[in-house]
Amino acid sequence: MDLAPFIRREHIKAVRRGEAWKSRGWTIAFGGIFIAGHFVLWDWSSMDRLSVGGAQKFALQLFASLMAVQALGILGGIPVMVAPMIAGERDRKSLDAVLASSFTSAEMVLGPLCAAMLRYLDGLVAMVPLSVLIMIAGGIDPALLIVGALALFSTALVIATISIFISIHARTGPKATSSAVGYSIFWIAFPFPTLILLPRFYPQFASWVSPVLRVMLDSSPLAPLTHLAGIVPRGTLAEVLARMIGYQAIMTVTILALAIFQLRKASRAVYDAEGRSILKRLLSGRWRKRPPCGDDPLIWRELYSVRRRTGILVIIDRIATLTWIGCFVYATSLFAIPAFNDLLKTGYTASPGHVTLPDLNPMARVLVQKVSPGTVNFTVDHPRLEFNVMIRQLTGVFEFVLVLMIAGVAAEGVIIERERDTWLGLIATPVSGWEIVRAKMFGAFWTTRTVTISFLALWITGLVTGAVHPIGFLAVVAELIVTCWLLSAIGVMASLRARDRSQATSRAVGPLLILSSLGILPWMFPGIAAAVFASFVSIPFQMWASFLSYEDVRALVEGRTPPQYTTIVSNGRHAWILVGSLLTNIGCIIALAFVITRHMVRTFDAVIGRPVQPKQPPQAIAEIVPPAPKFAQAS
Repeated sequence: MDLAPFIRREHIKAVRRGEAWKSRGWTIAFGGIFIAGHFVLWDWSSMDRLSVGGAQKFALQLFASLMAVQALGILGGIPVMVAPMIAGERDRKSLDAVLASSFTSAEMVLGPLCAAMLRYLDGLVAMVPLSVLIMIAGGIDPALLIVGALALFSTALVIATISIFISIHARTGPKATSSAVGYSIFWIAFPFPTLILLPRFYPQFASWVSPVLRVMLDSSPLAPLTHLAGIVPRGTLAEVLARMIGYQAIMTVTILALAIFQLRKASRAVYDAEGRSILKRLLSGRWRKRPPCGDDPLIWRELYSVRRRTGILVIIDRIATLTWIGCFVYATSLFAIPAFNDLLKTGYTASPGHVTLPDLNPMARVLVQKVSPGTVNFTVDHPRLEFNVMIRQLTGVFEFVLVLMIAGVAAEGVIIERERDTWLGLIATPVSGWEIVRAKMFGAFWTTRTVTISFLALWITGLVTGAVHPIGFLAVVAELIVTCWLLSAIGVMASLRARDRSQATSRAVGPLLILSSLGILPWMFPGIAAAVFASFVSIPFQMWASFLSYEDVRALVEGRTPPQYTTIVSNGRHAWILVGSLLTNIGCIIALAFVITRHMVRTFDAVIGRPVQPKQPPQAIAEIVPPAPKFAQAS
C-alpha cells in the first residue's frame, strides 16, 4: 500500500501556502493568550495561586480548559480540513481520473486521511512546550498529559474518519463539510440527554436502547466530563479514558472498512441512472415544480439549482430535520403554554411589583422536573419572564451558529465556482458585479432558512404570549436582517480575494469567531463597564440584549436596572447605555455592510481580473471624433 503520493501532495501544498507555519504560530499564540487570560481571571477572582495546593488546582483547571478548547477545535477544524478531500475532487471533476488510476480504494481513502492527521499532529505538537510548562509549574502527573494527548488524537481520528466517509457519498465539498459537522455533533451530544430523558418518557424502550446509548456515550468525549461531574460515573478516570479510546478505535476501523468498500460504488451511484428509481425520486427529487427563471437568473440559480444527493443522505437529513423541529416545538411548548396562561390573567402588561430573575435557570428547572418528577417541586412566579430567559439563551446560541454558517457558506461561494470550472463562464457573461455579489450573498442566507424560520416562529410565539415586548421584537428582527447582510458581505468579499477554500473560510470566520466570543466578558467581569463596552462588537450578545420584556421596559422607564441586566450592569444608567448601544450597533452594522458591499461591487472587475473598457475623458473623445463641417455648424 503506497500512501506516499497523497501525503507528499498535501505536504507540498501546506509548505507552499505556508499553512504549516501559520498553524503552529496560531496555535502557540492562542495557547499563550489563553494561559495569560487564565492568570488574569485567577488574580481578578482573588483565588489562591501562591501555595502548592493552589498552584496545582490552577494548573489542573488550566489543563482541563485547554483540553476542552482543543476538543472544540477538533470539532470545528477536522471536518473542514478532511471532508472536502474526496468531495472536492468530485467538484473539480478530477475524481474520475483518480479512480481510473492504479490506486486502490484503500490507498485513496487512507492516503488523504493520513495526510490530514499529520497536519493535525503538526499543530498539536506545537502545544507540547506550553503543556510541559504547565506540568512543571503545577505538578501535574506526566501520565495525565500523555493520556490527554491520546484522547485528543483518538477523537480527532474518529471525526476525520466520519468526515472521509461523508465525503465519499457527498456531491460537493460544502455539503460534505456541513454533514460531517452535523453527524459529529450528533455522535457527541445525542447519547447523554437521550440516556437521561428516555426512561422518563418511554420506559418501555429504555431497556432496549439504553445499552446502545451507554456504548455511544462511552465512546464520546462527553464520557470523561460526565464522569468528573459525577453524573454518569463509570469507574476511575483512567478506565473511562481507556474505554473511550478503545471504542473509538473500533469505530475508526469499522467506518474505514465501510468507506473503502463503498468508495467506487458510491462514486458510481452519484451519476448512475439507477438512482432515478421511483423511491429515490420521491426521497431526493423535488416535491414542487421549479418556477420559471424570470429576469433574475442568478438568484434563481442560487435558490433552485441544487445538486441532488444520494438516497441515504437524503433520508438521514430529513429524519434529522423532523427530529430537530419536533424537539424544538416540544421544548418551546413547555414554556409557551404557562406563559400564555399567565397572559390570560395579567394581559399585555408588566407583572406587578419588582420582578427578579428566577434562582434556577428555567431550562435546568424543566430538565430536573422531567428527570425527577414528583421529587422536586418548583414554584414559578413569572412564567412569561422565564420564557423570555429561555428565548434569550437559545437565540444567543443560534446567533453564534448563524455567524459560522452564513459567513462560512458565503466564503465558499466563489471558490466552489472556480473548483467546478464554471467561474470563467459566469464572468464572461454580461452580468454585472452587483448581480453576482447579490446572488452569492442571498444564496448564503438561503441555506440557513430552516433554522432561521424556526427561530422566527419562536420569537413570534414570545411576542404573542407577552414574553417579549414589541420594541424588543422589532429590535431583534432588525438585528437579524442587518446581521445577515453583514455576514454574507464579509464571506463573499473573502471568497473573491482568497485562493482556496481554507483561506477564504479562515479570513471570514476567524475574526467573527473572536469578536463573537467577546460577548462572554460581561458575565466573566460583572458590573465592569469596560466589559459591557467590549461586548458591543459581539453579535450574539447584542441579540441576547435586544429581547426586552415588559418588565425590562418598565424598569428602564423608572430608572431601575432591568431584571435581565442585573447580572452584568451595576445601575440603571449603565442599563440605558446598554440599550442605547443596541440602536448604535444596528446603525454601525448597516454602515459597515453598505461600505463592504459597495467596495466589492466597485472593485469587482479589478479583483477577478475581468477586462473593463476604461472611461475616456472628454478631451480624448474629442480627439477621436472629428469636428463637424462648417456648413453643418452654420445650419
